Amino acid sequence: MGIQRDQEQWSLADLILSPSEFVSSEIISMGGKTERLALVPYGIPEEWLAHQPNPQPGRVLFVGSVGLRKGNHYLAEATRILRRRGVQCQVRVVGPYDSEAIQRPEFQGPTYIGQVPRSQVLTEFLLADIFVLPTLSEGLALVHLEAMACGLPVITTPNCGSVVRDKIEGFIVPIRNAEILADRIEQLITDPGLRHEMSENARKRAKEFTWEKYEDRLLTALKSLEAQVR
Repeated sequence: MGIQRDQEQWSLADLILSPSEFVSSEIISMGGKTERLALVPYGIPEEWLAHQPNPQPGRVLFVGSVGLRKGNHYLAEATRILRRRGVQCQVRVVGPYDSEAIQRPEFQGPTYIGQVPRSQVLTEFLLADIFVLPTLSEGLALVHLEAMACGLPVITTPNCGSVVRDKIEGFIVPIRNAEILADRIEQLITDPGLRHEMSENARKRAKEFTWEKYEDRLLTALKSLEAQVR
């Protein structure tokens, strides 16, 4: 029923705004018209770019609600893999969780911090070494833009709606693959030079996705529609 309703809306729309290539591909696969699509990624406040990071080596961060859709069980498995390999790291999960769920074996491994004030979330970003978001489905996760603005290399999946370019600002890994996720975390922890390079690239990339840039892209899309109507 939900898909049918979306298809009806798309058929009536002159313009469909999509926040990411991932969303665009899903819309097209369900019958949305390519020629009506405009890619307009979300943005973050410019203030995020003003903070000075103080990364702690080996500190891996996840921020968001804990659950299956976010891929937390794969992050937990990757944590256990890294531990078996003897990789020195601390995986911190910041965000609300179900206390019973995280006691299950498949969620064991990371340190679950729970929900904290936004000011403390910022502190977590600034102290982290790497940001990981192994999500199974997102439109465009603003949290990964915030991480990039704080100079964090990002490891995520194609289903994040991410603006991260593989091997430039971080790594894009397959969904549901804890082994590769662990490999990429280990690679960044054990190669400080690569981590520094990706950190610099991440901050530069984040500057392209502020709310001001969002406004520019949105106006461009609307002007394009206006020109078609004329």
